[in-house]
Amino acid sequence: MQDKKTRQSLVEECMFKALLLLLEQKPYDKISVTEIAAKAGVSRMSYYRNYASKDEIIIKFWEKKFAANLQKMLQRDNNLLYDFVCEYFQNNRYSSKVWEHFHFWQHIGESTVAKLLIDQMNRFLYDIFSQVEFQELKWPLSDYEVSFIAGGLCSLSRIWGLGGFKETPEKMAEVFCQLILAPNFCKTKQG
Repeated sequence: MQDKKTRQSLVEECMFKALLLLLEQKPYDKISVTEIAAKAGVSRMSYYRNYASKDEIIIKFWEKKFAANLQKMLQRDNNLLYDFVCEYFQNNRYSSKVWEHFHFWQHIGESTVAKLLIDQMNRFLYDIFSQVEFQELKWPLSDYEVSFIAGGLCSLSRIWGLGGFKETPEKMAEVFCQLILAPNFCKTKQG
């Protein structure tokens, strides 16, 4: 049973990497299942055993990554917002290397998979901010606050990627925390 799981995981990783390599050569919507399977060194049957669509290659990869990160956060005793956000951007170093080398966001552009990935990132961040208590934030957060924070971090990540990852993860964490924790970020209308 473990061998089957390990083999499936290896096949999924190979297909993800194959897709990224193919993205260097052509747009996402022009890549075929046959090309992905050939580049990954697997049969089309292996592809269809693991995926219903090309989008699932990317979605499944990130689902696993997000689930592992959420579990890691839930096991910690002490959660500081800056530390989490900095780690989020640093963990995305692998992602950023993928995105830098393969121009990931530019290749998937405004495609369906880009929208799915952004939705998935938002869900992951929503789960983090609704389940993990950060010392700097008033707890519990309302759904609106969680949505705002998660959406902001997701958007900031995307803009960082589209801009070529020029800033360090530490700088991005600093920018995010300054915005979220700024006491005068929003001024209310005085009655």
